Amino acid sequence: MEHSRETIAMLIDADNSPSDKIDFILSEMAKYGVVNIRRAYGNWKSHSLKGWENKLHDYAIRPI
Repeated sequence: MEHSRETIAMLIDADNSPSDKIDFILSEMAKYGVVNIRRAYGNWKSHSLKGWENKLHDYAIRPI
C-alpha cells in the first residue's frame, strides 16, 4: 500500500530568522512531508540578509 505524503509550505521571516538553521529546519520538516513551497520574506536590500543569499539558491527558496 502506498503512503501519501503531506505537502508543506515553508514561509520564512528572513529578517528575524538565522540562515544557518535552514539545514536543520528542512530535515525536520521532511519528517512530516514534502516541502514544495519555499519562500523567504524580507528586505533584500538590507545588508543583514547577506547570509541568506547562498542558502536561497542552494535550497530553492524564493525570495519575496
